[in-house]
Amino acid sequence: MDDALIKTEMIIRLSVLPILNSAPPIRAIIAQSVRRNEGSPLSRIKSFNYGDNILALREAMARGANEAVMVNNAGYITCTTTGNIFMTRSGKIITPSLTDGALDGIARKLFMMQYKVTERSITPEELLTADHVFLTNSIRGAVFFQSLEDKEFAPSSLDIHTEFHIL
Repeated sequence: MDDALIKTEMIIRLSVLPILNSAPPIRAIIAQSVRRNEGSPLSRIKSFNYGDNILALREAMARGANEAVMVNNAGYITCTTTGNIFMTRSGKIITPSLTDGALDGIARKLFMMQYKVTERSITPEELLTADHVFLTNSIRGAVFFQSLEDKEFAPSSLDIHTEFHIL
């Protein structure tokens, strides 16, 4: 193909950032209907392929929740449908390893630069017995879960900076 015929086009959509404090509390489930493929190179690329995330979120909504935690083919926690996931246990912060299929998100990187975080595999059972669970993403920052499956979490008293908005 002639290089002169190849044009690069970019489409940018600007919109008003929603008022973040008005977002409902996170009531999550652990998705059973879809798995994240940790062996795929695509699991490490941020793209517009959110099919699995949409299916997991639809499952969450059908079960009365507004977020879903995703697991990989080996059964380990990877992420949520809208961001990276972290848990706390005895004051320590833990997040899934990138090798488990977690995406190395921008807010995740910023958070991990500011806090001591252990990266390792997390089982669903561990997540359900965590002191706190929260997600990070570039729009909402760090947001604590109100509940996961049938477990209600007490409000967090951890001194965690929650603003990681990329503007």
